[in-house]
Amino acid sequence: MSLDSSHRVEQCFKLSYTFKGLSEGVNALAINPDGINLLSGCNDGQLMIWNILSGERIQDIDCAFNGHVSCLVWADTRELFAFGCADGSVHLYNWSEAKGCFAYVMQDKTHNDAVQTIAYDPHHKRLAGISQSSLQVWDVSDRW
Repeated sequence: MSLDSSHRVEQCFKLSYTFKGLSEGVNALAINPDGINLLSGCNDGQLMIWNILSGERIQDIDCAFNGHVSCLVWADTRELFAFGCADGSVHLYNWSEAKGCFAYVMQDKTHNDAVQTIAYDPHHKRLAGISQSSLQVWDVSDRW
């Protein structure tokens, strides 16, 4: 919102969707590079994948045994993403044409506490994760 010359509030954004069915407390969001899918990571360990164009929830991933989903990132395509959890684990998923959904690729649990942020380098195929006690970088070129 912004103020116009008469000090009235103007709407600057146009609401496209209000997504329904979120679980408790969303901690992280990421839109994929082509703008079609949205990831939402929640306090209850649920990761939800949404189609932004239709507003439809297309897949749920349950990681409650890893604690809350604390951060997430898409790779350089709409088919690959990673997310970090409260237990220090980082998970990789990719699109499986055979299964018709995003499928588990691998998990790494080398952080001793919650993963706070992750970042992806598309040029060198590296994934970085940070927690309170460590910063780690992984070469994921053989996985992605």
